[in-house]
Amino acid sequence: MSDNIKITSDSDFSKTMTFLKRSRRKARIGEQADEIGHQCVKELQKVTPKDSGLTAESWDYQIAINGKITSITFINTNIQNGLNVALLLEFGHGTPSGQWVEGQDYIEPSIRKVYLDAINRKWKELTRL
Repeated sequence: MSDNIKITSDSDFSKTMTFLKRSRRKARIGEQADEIGHQCVKELQKVTPKDSGLTAESWDYQIAINGKITSITFINTNIQNGLNVALLLEFGHGTPSGQWVEGQDYIEPSIRKVYLDAINRKWKELTRL
């Protein structure tokens, strides 16, 4: 009994090779998106205004790859009285005593910083070739 496997075909494997190349490309894109997502969460945890620290520790992300489009969604799971605390800190909110607490623009600048760093690293890598 032989352990060898033999495959024969009367056709070429162009469709299979295209599928494998796309799969490999998607895996690399997924890895890069995962790295960016992880870095953004670390940055968001660092810059989130802290009282108890619960909001800062409640950041996470999800990656979706749909055809040629890859998206990263950032999530903060600290919900108090049905309200997302991270968004209250970002956009401002009223207090029970009727005072207004001004928001702090911290989410978008943090994500932008990580994205720009990733783009600059990729550009340097591409221009070295």
